[in-house]
Amino acid sequence: MKTALSLLVPIPLLVPVLGGGHSLSAGDLEQALRNQMNGSPAGQITRRVDCTRLSRSAQKGPIKYSCTLTGTKGSRGLAIVSVSDGSWRAAWVPVRG
Repeated sequence: MKTALSLLVPIPLLVPVLGGGHSLSAGDLEQALRNQMNGSPAGQITRRVDCTRLSRSAQKGPIKYSCTLTGTKGSRGLAIVSVSDGSWRAAWVPVRG
């Protein structure tokens, strides 16, 4: 039993290496953004994150999402997020006003 378990554990870690490439779903991305925003010394500042895919899955290049972040006091921010090889990078849209 121990041998079978030791073979199954590394499989999820190899998926991006074996061609899984864009391994973050919209839900994973929402959770990652929320955790980053709420993980500072300021405490919980983001109540909700909603991400929508902008581009289709492609063999090459990142998948892009539009993410709306809602603060604990109701303010909203927008980010365009690129996901590639299991990691993400956000470009924040300037706030008007």
